Amino acid sequence: MFPNDLAPLPHVATWIKASIVVAFNDEDIIDKNIMHIMSMPPTLDAMSYRAMYACSNHIRVASAKEHLTTSDCGVMATFEQKCISGPNDQKLVLAKLEYVGRVEEILELNYGCST
Repeated sequence: MFPNDLAPLPHVATWIKASIVVAFNDEDIIDKNIMHIMSMPPTLDAMSYRAMYACSNHIRVASAKEHLTTSDCGVMATFEQKCISGPNDQKLVLAKLEYVGRVEEILELNYGCST
């Protein structure tokens, strides 16, 4: 059961298609190949990893740090999102949202041909 102010998330394929429509309405530029690939669900074959390198950083899943002296499962990111300040406000304001968390899983999904 979700709290009153939250709702269940839509299926990822539904969310991506809706996001593409919003981007077109906002006149954002989207590469047609990316739009086609990301609007299809990934194949059922997924690879799971305990560690990876990304942007010159070594990242491990949180469960891997039990036997190590270093901890490199933390992540931080800042996102920009267009928000409105209230239900009667029609003007979008660009807000920066900060996220701090830890990596629980590293999954490799294949968005290649799914047929």
